[in-house]
Amino acid sequence: MEQDNDRLNLGAKKFNMWIFIFTSFMLFAAFTSGFIVYSGGSGHGLNVIMPQSFLYSTIVIVLSSGSLFLASKAAKALQFDKQKLYLWITLGLGLAFLPYRSMPAMC
Repeated sequence: MEQDNDRLNLGAKKFNMWIFIFTSFMLFAAFTSGFIVYSGGSGHGLNVIMPQSFLYSTIVIVLSSGSLFLASKAAKALQFDKQKLYLWITLGLGLAFLPYRSMPAMC
């Protein structure tokens, strides 16, 4: 009886997770589109040059997302040693992301 209630609750939680992912994606797309339109035209906009730290942080986030995906895949395959390795890599990449973001701009 209790297991059936957990399944029902899991369905609602999954739905909420997908709504959150879709909302985050659309918000990111809207901000990116607005930035491209605003800075792309001549005579208006801020003529912003993206800092080098943006490229660095993007690469670190993509790598950490990949290592977290591999950890999840290893956990599903019951390969706990690989899972632990990928989680440590993810933690290291997360720590590599933090100090660089908190440094003041050196321009």
